[in-house]
Amino acid sequence: MGKKPQIFTKKSVERDIIFRDNYPTKFPVETKKFLTKENIKQIRDRAKSTFCATRFIVTHPIKTIKFRRLAGSYASRRIRLIMAKSFLASILETENIKPLSMISRVKRAYSLYAKAERKNVPIENIVDEALGIRVIVKNTQECYDVLNALKKHFPNAKYKIKDYITKPRAGVYRGIHVITDALGQDIEIQIRSVRMIAETNMMDQLLGDYRKGNKEKRAKLAEMTKDLYTKFEKYPNQKVKYFIDWFISTGVSAEFATFAARIMREAGLLSKKEKETVTNAVKRIAKDLIQREENIKNKIT
Repeated sequence: MGKKPQIFTKKSVERDIIFRDNYPTKFPVETKKFLTKENIKQIRDRAKSTFCATRFIVTHPIKTIKFRRLAGSYASRRIRLIMAKSFLASILETENIKPLSMISRVKRAYSLYAKAERKNVPIENIVDEALGIRVIVKNTQECYDVLNALKKHFPNAKYKIKDYITKPRAGVYRGIHVITDALGQDIEIQIRSVRMIAETNMMDQLLGDYRKGNKEKRAKLAEMTKDLYTKFEKYPNQKVKYFIDWFISTGVSAEFATFAARIMREAGLLSKKEKETVTNAVKRIAKDLIQREENIKNKIT
């Protein structure tokens, strides 16, 4: 008998795409119904990424050579990332931490150059973000458990930590970003819970997908939110006032501001009373703005 043909199920296709980065090139006709919109979108995004990378190599050969000298070839980066991911998995297993998922990614030259241009910094400053691992865990406590496990095993390694759990970025984005050489090379590790990812998805719905021309809007919102936290620390008794100022100046929707207030409450930045006060104020201001718009329209017509 011949070799039994491989049959892709919905579960196996999702596992290949999400966890192992192996994209099936041929799908049996009978399994087409298992290709969800999300999976097709991931395959399309990968194809788009490959096209952009190829175009960048052709149009910017000098920048590509410079990047490869700094970070190595794509193949070598992929191998180093696989080794680092395996190393991290063994450390977490030693500490009895069981992440739901570990997703790795290798940033290409065009992507890092775009980020460097957006941040207005030289490529050398962010080349340590060329390799990345996202660790998805069950809850907030496990996020810190993963971070503490790294520090425990590698106390002398360098750590550049951005804690967006205690101070959510753009008001709602939560997670821990760590750039470290603990795994034998500079690598960026993002640690997030399932709840945090769901919150980000909600933010995409309320603000618009950041991939579709909203990156500058997100960056501006993140900067203004950072300024808001500074005022929270400097004037702890005037948090309601500064939150309302932030809501008006950023131009976000009342729905998003209410969502942000809830996240800030969970992060401990607002008390229960302050959260209720700003939520009511936001709804009242939004209602008043709608009424003013209607009055202006009536006067014009």
